[in-house]
Amino acid sequence: MPFRRSNATYAGMLPLGLRPSEYTVPLANAPSNWKTLAPFPSNPSAETYSKQESLAHLPIPPLAATLEKLKSSLKAMAISGAEYDAAEKKIEEFGRPGGIGETLHKRLEQRREKEEQPGGRGHWLEEWWDEVAYMGYRDSVVINVSYYYGFDLPPSARTPLAQSTPDNTIPTPFALQRAASTLRSALLFRHRLLKGLIPPDAVKQGPLCMDSWRWMFDSCRIPHKPSDYALSFTPAERPMEVGIDGHFVVLRKNKVWKVPGTVKDARSGETRLLSTTELQSALSHIVQNTTLGSAVGNLTASDRDSWADDYAFLASISERNAGVLHDIHSAAFVLCLDDVSPDSSANPSKGPNGNGTSISTASGSDPISFSKYLWHGGLAGKTNQLGNRWMDKPVQFVLAPNGEMGILGEHSVMDGTPTTRMCDEVLDAVYSPSFDHGPSDTSAAITSIPLEFDVNEELQRRIDQAKKRSDELVSSQALTYHLTEYGKKDIKTYGIGPDGWTQMIIQLAYDRWCVKSGKPAGSRETGGTYEAATTRRFKKGRTEAIRVVSNEVREWLAAMRDEQSSPEERKGLLVAATKRHIKDAQDAGGAMGIDRHLLGLRMLVEDGDGEKALELFNDPLFQRSKKWVLSTSAIFSKHFHVYGWGEVVPDGFGVAYMTGYDDRLQFTITSRKEMDNEGFIREIARAAEDMRALFRTSASNAPLSRM
Repeated sequence: MPFRRSNATYAGMLPLGLRPSEYTVPLANAPSNWKTLAPFPSNPSAETYSKQESLAHLPIPPLAATLEKLKSSLKAMAISGAEYDAAEKKIEEFGRPGGIGETLHKRLEQRREKEEQPGGRGHWLEEWWDEVAYMGYRDSVVINVSYYYGFDLPPSARTPLAQSTPDNTIPTPFALQRAASTLRSALLFRHRLLKGLIPPDAVKQGPLCMDSWRWMFDSCRIPHKPSDYALSFTPAERPMEVGIDGHFVVLRKNKVWKVPGTVKDARSGETRLLSTTELQSALSHIVQNTTLGSAVGNLTASDRDSWADDYAFLASISERNAGVLHDIHSAAFVLCLDDVSPDSSANPSKGPNGNGTSISTASGSDPISFSKYLWHGGLAGKTNQLGNRWMDKPVQFVLAPNGEMGILGEHSVMDGTPTTRMCDEVLDAVYSPSFDHGPSDTSAAITSIPLEFDVNEELQRRIDQAKKRSDELVSSQALTYHLTEYGKKDIKTYGIGPDGWTQMIIQLAYDRWCVKSGKPAGSRETGGTYEAATTRRFKKGRTEAIRVVSNEVREWLAAMRDEQSSPEERKGLLVAATKRHIKDAQDAGGAMGIDRHLLGLRMLVEDGDGEKALELFNDPLFQRSKKWVLSTSAIFSKHFHVYGWGEVVPDGFGVAYMTGYDDRLQFTITSRKEMDNEGFIREIARAAEDMRALFRTSASNAPLSRM
C-alpha cells in the first residue's frame, strides 16, 4: 500500500487500528481523537481491564480543603513572615464566599460532570495533563521526559562481561542470546496483554487503573506543532490469535530493520511467535549485514519544534521515507543494538567518598557509566548513541555489545509503573529454567527487512544540526550514584516507613548542601520538593504531587542544625516529620492533593475574570513553591540496579531512589553540570548515616558528622 504525504489540511478523527491507507505521514493537524486510538480488547471477558468500570472517577477536592493545605505548604516555604502574609491574603481573597475561587471551582465541577457523561473523556484532568505536562512541552524528551531502567544479568552470566575481539563493537554471542531470549519473553508478554490476560495491578486499597497499558506496545509519540500527539496501531477487532502478529524494529549503526514477530511453522503450518533461536539468527544477520548509516535517530532527540519541522521534511523527501516512518510508528517496540558498552566495574567512576563507586551492580558494570549509557547514550570519549535510538517509542530495549541490557521509556502517555511490571515479568520469565524458548530445531526462514531512509543534502544538514544539539544536551548533564550500608530492614526497626525516611535523607542532604553552597538553609529560597504519588486508584488516574517540604520538616531540619538539640529531640521531630509526610502522601494518592486541583482552576480562568483571578497564581511564593528543585520518585524492581531520569529545572536535581532492598537504599542524582552534583551525593551519604546514628543505641550520644 503506497503511503500518502499530507498536503491538505486535516481536521478529522482517525479510526482505531490504524493502517497505512488510513493516515498520512505526516498529518497536517493532530487528530482530535488521538487519545482514544489505543483500543481495549474486543474480548468482553478480558481480565486486564475487568476492573475499569468499578473504579471511581477522579474526584475534585473541596476548595476550602485545598486552600488550607496550600496555606500550610506556603508557610513552610516562606522566607519571611511578610512574604507568607502577602500570599495568605491572596488565598483568603481567592477563597472568600462569592469570590473568584468559588466561580472557578463551579466551572471545574461542571467540566467534571460533562467529562463523566457518555462520550466524555471520563476524567476532568486528562486533556489538560496530556497537554501541559507532556504533549505541549517543547524541550527534548531526552533528559527531560524519558527514563531508563538497567537490567541485572541472568543468573548464569559470568562477570566481568567479555568483549568481542578484535572488534568490541560486535555483540558477543552471550549478548545476542540474551537479547533474543528477552525479546521472545517480551513478545509473549505482549501476546498476553493484547488478549487481555495480564491481571490488573492492585494495591491493598483495591485495583488500579490499567488505561495507560493500552499504549505500551504498537504505538508512538508523533512530533507536531504546537503540541504532539500519539498514535496506536493495535487492531481494534482482535481474534483469539491476537499478539501472534506484528513486527518490531531493530536499530543498528543508525539503520532501521523491520523484523516480523511471527513465522509460519514448517511442521504444523500455523503462525507462531519467533523462538529464541530464530530471533538470535535474525539479530546475527542484522549485525553481519549492517554498515554505518546517517544518524536519522538524532532528529528525535531534538527539541520538539525542531523535530516536528525535520519530521515533516523527512517524510516529504519520498514515499519510501514515509513508509519507514510508518513501520517505526507501528512497531511493537524497538531494540537498539549498540556498538559501545558501559565501563566495567573494574574501572569505577569516582564515587561520593573519592574512592570510587566500588560496588558492582548485579549487571557487572560501573553503575554511573551504565546509567549514562542508557539515559542518553553518551559516554565520555565514545560515540553518542542517540543516532541509534527512536526517542518517541514508549519501549526501547537497549543492548550493549558486551551483553548489558536495559530499557529506555518515553513518558508522555504512560508512567513508569506499567513498564516496571512488564520488565519484571519479562525478566522473571526469561531467567527461569523453565522458560519457553520455542522450537530450537527450526528451518523456518526469518525475513528481516532493511528499511533505508532517503537522505539528501538538506536532510543530512538537519541531522548534523540535531547531532550538535544532542551532543550539547548530553554534555551538559551530571549523574552520581550511591548505595547506603543499610536498608528497609533496619529502618523499620526505627518505627518509620522507608519512603518517609528516605525523603528526610534527601531533605537533610539538600539543607546542608544549600548551606555549603552559600544559600539559606533548606529549599525555601530555591524551590520545593516534588514526590510523585500515583492516583491510579481512580479511572485514568496518573499522578499527584506530594509537597514534601512541610512545617514539620522545617522544624526537624532546624533541630539538626542546632548543636544544642539533643538526639531525643531530633528523633521526635523526625518522627513527626515522617508522620506528616505519610498524611500528605495518603492525601495525594487519594487525589486530595493541591497541585492538580489548582491546575484545573487555573486552566478555567477566562479573559473576563479580571486581573484578581490571577493574583494567587502569580504570587511569587506560590510560584516558587511549585518550582521543583528536587524532583523525586521511587519505584522498586529487584532487576533494576540502576534507574533514573533528568532534573526538571536547570538549577535542580532529579532524585531517583529505591527503598525495597533489606540491606541498602539506592540513589541516583541527576543535574546540569553547573550544579554541585558530587557535593549533593556526598550530603546524601552523610545524611543517611547521621539519621541512622540517632537510632543506634551505641551511637546515641555520638556527635553528628562534621559539616
